[in-house]
This record gives sequence, structure tokens and C-alpha cells, in this order.
Amino acid sequence: MALGLRLHALGRFSLGNDEIEEARWSRLPAAEMLRLVAGDAVHPPLDYVVQLGIERTGAPEWARRLPSVAAGTATVLLAALLARRWFGAAAGLGAALLLACSPIHVRYSQEVRPYAAGIFFLFLAVWALDACRSRPSRRTTLVWFFAVLAAAWTLYLAGLVAVLVSATLIALGRRGGLATLWRRAPLILVAWAALYAPWLPHALSAARRPPPVAGETLDGEWLRYRLQVLGTGDYLSEPVSAGSWAFWGLVVVGLVAAARAVPGVAAAIWLAGGAAAQLALMRIRPHYPAVRHLLPVWSGAILLAGAGVGSLVSVRRARWLAPVALAGVLAFDARSLAAYYDHGRPEWGRVADLVARGVGPGETVVVSNTWVLRNLGYYWNERGLGKPGVSLDSPEEVEGPAWLVIAICPMGADLRREIDALPLRLRSPNTNGLEVRFVPPGTRLRWRGRMCLREA
Repeated sequence: MALGLRLHALGRFSLGNDEIEEARWSRLPAAEMLRLVAGDAVHPPLDYVVQLGIERTGAPEWARRLPSVAAGTATVLLAALLARRWFGAAAGLGAALLLACSPIHVRYSQEVRPYAAGIFFLFLAVWALDACRSRPSRRTTLVWFFAVLAAAWTLYLAGLVAVLVSATLIALGRRGGLATLWRRAPLILVAWAALYAPWLPHALSAARRPPPVAGETLDGEWLRYRLQVLGTGDYLSEPVSAGSWAFWGLVVVGLVAAARAVPGVAAAIWLAGGAAAQLALMRIRPHYPAVRHLLPVWSGAILLAGAGVGSLVSVRRARWLAPVALAGVLAFDARSLAAYYDHGRPEWGRVADLVARGVGPGETVVVSNTWVLRNLGYYWNERGLGKPGVSLDSPEEVEGPAWLVIAICPMGADLRREIDALPLRLRSPNTNGLEVRFVPPGTRLRWRGRMCLREA
């Protein structure tokens, strides 16, 4: 089920903004790509290296998403195995179903971004370390050691949570199967630091830059939005659904039921401790707000929700609540997934094709801002979908016949009225609020400096 949901409609949609940057950089020579990734330092370079390898094979664009599909599907298996070991067979099945059908996990298991891979390495690290807790072995210890390192080389926050949960398990198991790792903890930290040293200066340099945005306002609306998106919702702002309340209810039940055992403590630290650490970091060094930053932390909630299922099943009088809650969550998951497969991703390739087929001799194509130029330009220029000899321009005025491609562009009221009066050729709200309009011959539009009041 997990694999099918992550393969479905894989090649239907175009790459989006961040995916396009990763794909664009992976087309460069390796040294140049790594220089750009280091300068950006938003993510460590491991996922970019994977994309570099895919680019060199000449595979079609949809193949770029296969590593995320594989990582996301494997994570479902690891979640099932870990929840089963920690909380029982019913918990393993519950966690597997919840993660397999999670709209936000399906989405990021189809993106050319490092989130699915980072979460996979996080789960692999915890699964391997927990295996050492009951049956120590050199092989599983090495898997744990390098999985934590791979998480840190893929996604900063996945590495942070992997270290946090590992430290919890080792501290709690220091008198049992993890006694050796407890004694060797300083040596392990030194080894991790040495193997991460090539990237550490770039990460520290990025941390010293002025924050790109102000810190998020942590109010009720902030919490409601994330409860919904990380529950059964998609990226659209809407009230917390009954399905999302059912999901978080299972998390609370699992937290209460499992809190006294080592696995329950580890899962609680994964969710609550990881969230606290991440929010503290985001206050110290704010970044662009996005729910996806919480994915490594949220994955601990999947295990706790599985524990909630197992706890309800174990109580005869409450046993019926487990399938009811699961059915409620999955029903709302299905609703969100249907919307996602229908219109939930950008369509820049479709836009490029439509404009290229429509633009005639002597007509120009005007883009509203650098956002559109980055996204549409990738398909227009680099993927060869544009009209030969027609470039994408951003002049201060335009006279028809011309095509306007607008997205994420707040503008003055007078200009907005003029543009609204033009013939609409395409509107795609989920492609960053995109609209394509045609400027008829003899019509002139003029704006001061830039069409948009501010850049995206």
C-alpha cells in the first residue's frame, strides 16, 4: 500500500521551486554543484549527490523522485517493525497504516528533496540501536552509527533527532545491552565530529548569517495549522478535521500508556523533546516557516499513535475504539490524498507547454517576478519546452500582443484591475497562485519598477 500510494501519479506533475533548484544544480559539474550547496547550506549535500548520479544516467524527470519513493516506503516498514518491537503487533500494524497513508509523508515521498531520505535514516538509526539494546552486535552497531551520520549528512533536523533519541536510549540502557556504547560515548561523538567535519564549517557559516525572516508567532493558529497538516490534512489552511483529532487522540493514548517503559520514554523524547529542541533552534535562527521542518519530530508521533492502537486493542471494553479511530483517520487521509493527486502539485511544465503553443509571431512572454522566472524558466529554457527564439522578460511596461505569467505577486489595486480585465488563459492556484493572461494588440500596461509590490 505504501509503495502504491507513493508511485501513483509520480510523473503527472512538474517539479516545483525547491525541486527545480536541486535538479538544476545536479546538472552542473560535481565541484560546482557542491560549491552552490555549500554556499546555500540550507540542507547538507547527500541528497544532491544522489540527484547528481541520477542526472548522469539520463533518466527521465520522474525518475528523480524514485529515491524519495524508496526511502518513504522503507520508512513504513521500519516504523512497523519498530512499533511492533516496542508496543506489540497491533501497534506495528497501526503505525504502518498511519504512515503508509499519511498525506504529508506521501507528498514528501514524491519530492526531489531530502525529507524522505532523512526520516528513513532516522528510523534506521533508532531501529538498529534498539536492536542492540536486546542483542548487541557489531553489525547493528555499525548500522546505527552510520545511519545517524547519514541522517546528519541528509537533513540537519533528522540528524538532531537521531542523536537525541540515541542519547535517550543509550542513557536508559547503560546498565544493559547498551553499556558498551555508554562507556564509549565520548569516542563515538569524536568519530561523528571527524566524519562530519568537511561540512561543519558550511553549516556554521550559514548559522552566522542574518536570519532571512523574523521568528514565527507561536499562537493558536500556528498550532491548529500544524495539527491539521501533520494529522490528515494537506498544506491548505483549514480547521482541524475529525480525522486529525482522531490521530492526535491516538498519540495521546499511546503516550499515556507507554510512558513508563523505555520505548515509551524514547518515543516521547522523539516527539516532545525533538519539538522543543527544534523550536528553540528556530527561535535562535529563524528560517522560512514550513510544516515540513517538523517531519523528523512528527515521525515519533506515528510510533506513539501505533502505541495508542495497541493500548486500545489490549483493553476488552475499549477494543472497538481502535478500528473506529483508524477508520476515521484513514477516511480523512483518503480525502486529502485524492485532492493531492488531483491538483496538489505545481504544473510548470504544463504552463510552459501552453504558452509555447499559444505564443505567435511577434508576441512576447512577460513574467511577473524572479519566482516565475526560476520555475517557468527551467522548463522554458533548460528542459526545452519553450518557443524557440522567444525569451522570458520582465520589462517595466508591456504592449500587446503579449502573454503574462503571474504567480505570488501582490500588486497595486489599479494594476490588478487592469490585469483582471485581460483574457485568462490558465489559472492554477496550487502552482503558487499562478495565472496566465493574454494582452491583446493595442493594449498597454505599465508599472513602476516592478509588477509585484514585493518579491517572493
